[in-house]
Amino acid sequence: DASTYRRMAEQIASTGEYGGAFYQPPLYPAFLAVLVRMDLGSPWAVAIAQSLLGAAVAAMLAVAGARLASGDGLASERNVGLAAGLAAALYGPLVLFDLEVLPPALVHALLAGALLCALRARARPDVLDGLGGLLVGAAVTGWGPSLVFGLALPLHRLRHAASRGARALIAAIWIACMVPPVALTASHNARHDGEGVLVSFNDGINLFLGNNPGWRDTWRARPGAAFEPELERPDREGVTRPADRSRYFVGRVWRDVAERPGAAAARTGEKLYYAWHGREVRRNQDIDYLRERSPVLHALTWEAGLLFPFGLLAPLALSGFVRRRRDADTRIALGAVLAYSVVLAVFFVSSRYRLPMALWLLPFAADEGLALAGERPRALLRWIPFAAALVVLNLPNAFTASFAADPVERAVLEAHAWRNQGEPDRAASLAEALAADHPDDPNVQMLLAEVHFAAGRCDRAVPAFERVVELAPRASTPRVMLGQCLEELGDPPGAERAYAGALALHPYHPVALKSAAALYLRFGRSGEARVLLRRFVAQGYDDPEVIRWLR
Repeated sequence: DASTYRRMAEQIASTGEYGGAFYQPPLYPAFLAVLVRMDLGSPWAVAIAQSLLGAAVAAMLAVAGARLASGDGLASERNVGLAAGLAAALYGPLVLFDLEVLPPALVHALLAGALLCALRARARPDVLDGLGGLLVGAAVTGWGPSLVFGLALPLHRLRHAASRGARALIAAIWIACMVPPVALTASHNARHDGEGVLVSFNDGINLFLGNNPGWRDTWRARPGAAFEPELERPDREGVTRPADRSRYFVGRVWRDVAERPGAAAARTGEKLYYAWHGREVRRNQDIDYLRERSPVLHALTWEAGLLFPFGLLAPLALSGFVRRRRDADTRIALGAVLAYSVVLAVFFVSSRYRLPMALWLLPFAADEGLALAGERPRALLRWIPFAAALVVLNLPNAFTASFAADPVERAVLEAHAWRNQGEPDRAASLAEALAADHPDDPNVQMLLAEVHFAAGRCDRAVPAFERVVELAPRASTPRVMLGQCLEELGDPPGAERAYAGALALHPYHPVALKSAAALYLRFGRSGEARVLLRRFVAQGYDDPEVIRWLR
């Protein structure tokens, strides 16, 4: 994901164009593109910028904690606010994802700002209501499920409205200001064969990964030779338009739900438990490896019976919700967090997807922690909700433990990380050593091939690509890249065979179609090139160069 966001940011920074419909939400690559244009696109510059956003989030949660404190008086508000801010500053997953080239740091800053706009005891609407709606709308273009909190936040404001008319106006302002950012992304998608896609068309594949007969395996799947054929399934069947690709996967999910409703309900309930379980479920990051290498993360995220920090945060917040259940702000926050966790359960859970929950839980957890600390030792009944949640949410779980990366995947992730840090030689050295130890792993061979390909060393990339083709015969991308390398090395017949192999697997692969057509045009085989170019256009791919060739 980090590599994809970087490539998109570089494209936006250099051309001002996003390209086709958004496969991933567009806000974060636009943010990166701004940093690139300001000559702040290096890994360290991005990390520093995002860490500043993380610091702002901690400060905003300190203010939110003070406003949500249950005790009376300035001292109580000050103590809860300070505890919430410190907890946010030291919350290990927030620290981790402030340093990743991923959307959380930006999205969290927007959501925390919207939370402050909502937690105000103003009787009449004002400009901050419009700002709050705008911040939520922007957050949705960076992470779609943010909409759940966007719909809940105005309820905090409506509690303090002076009249029914004021409530209606506040709600209208929030919603009206939420709409423009989302409308802009939806309009862009509609102009690029993404009709009906509000933010990004990866929703379909993400829904499928967590909802199919083999959902445990697909949930744990990582980008690579084995995953690619599943991702390309609709494309191989001629379903290539972005909106249709998303609907293809949604259709597969609905068919499974219709055929096995009991299994669908059971897995959703199980995933809902994982949304609240203490363990940090990885996606494409190896959290355990990063924790081993970083003393800071090692101190802020650990497992020793207690799954720290979420295994403590969630029980404290839930205990606070129980204690404060008659408070309107508490009920709104609990409803929003529960609704968000259900959305995660419908798709699948991971550490970074769960982080927006933590923004709402931290103030309540800080308030409850201070309240419990101030209780008399004899008030044991007050500790029962916390103790019960602490046990249930920290139970050992074999399935979530199985997400840990094995040594080979860990080494592949490290090599990709060095590539993203602008250290291609270090990545290549690691890839060479890994390939020598694991010559029969397709993902290792693909890593080696990609590293050499990116460095312009096709003579060294070709053997690795050929090995990937042997080990993962259903994957089309290594065949396409092999063809491009063979062309560069002056072997047109070999390139033609590679492209033909890719198109036999994936008849509508856009890069294979265009590359093969360009090869045919170079050698005057215009009839064969025309067939491929017409197929390219018929599938809805948008490329001005292809149109020019056809003309």
